[in-house]
Amino acid sequence: MHVMGVRALREKTGELTKNIEAGQSVLITKSGKPLSWSIPFDDELLKSGLHIKMAVQLFEEEILTLTSAAHLAKMPVESFIKILGSLRIPVVDYDEDELELELNLLNEA
Repeated sequence: MHVMGVRALREKTGELTKNIEAGQSVLITKSGKPLSWSIPFDDELLKSGLHIKMAVQLFEEEILTLTSAAHLAKMPVESFIKILGSLRIPVVDYDEDELELELNLLNEA
């Protein structure tokens, strides 16, 4: 494993990329203390279940849609919704006006 400070990271991003492409992990430090750990994104990492954590995080940050996040997690949307529910992450996030509109539409039906 290589160690790289945040200052060096700014100046040597190519070195970081080369290490990761070579299958090596890199510990990134700030003031000598661990800040982040950069690891190669490979099949072994996916087998460990990281893809589910990534999918949840990207959905919660509204970067991926529900369907895209479920696809990344390699599971049906229904199963992904259950995981989100167990983590208390809302699947639908309406503001007050949108919620009122939806409820009115339901009441009219």
